[in-house]
Amino acid sequence: MSFADSSLITTIINAVGLPTRVLIPVLADRIGPLNTIAPAALCVAIVAYTWVAVHDVAGVYIFSIFYGIASGAFQSLMPTGVASITTRLDTIGSKSHWGSYLGCAFEYTLRGAIGARESFEGWLEGKD
Repeated sequence: MSFADSSLITTIINAVGLPTRVLIPVLADRIGPLNTIAPAALCVAIVAYTWVAVHDVAGVYIFSIFYGIASGAFQSLMPTGVASITTRLDTIGSKSHWGSYLGCAFEYTLRGAIGARESFEGWLEGKD
């Protein structure tokens, strides 16, 4: 897979996730952010486990569409879900250190992205 194709896949994931990043928070306003993020996380997990069935470039494109839809909802609700845990929004990031909890929530996503970089590059080139 070329660099241009991998860049296009990143663009596809972000583009198809845009509607869910806008519409799912509207739903979260009605039923609650934690009640919305739990099914969104389940959808991301289900789609992520289907990665095992992808064996060709066309499958990567199809997977990126479904993953973009599912992950867009989860990513947009992460800050809202963390902020909904506190009772006083004016203390987020100051006295009660809720800002550090938000940083911890995004830390694992960042670690996965950085840690998987080398193995993913080898996979794209067909190396074992």
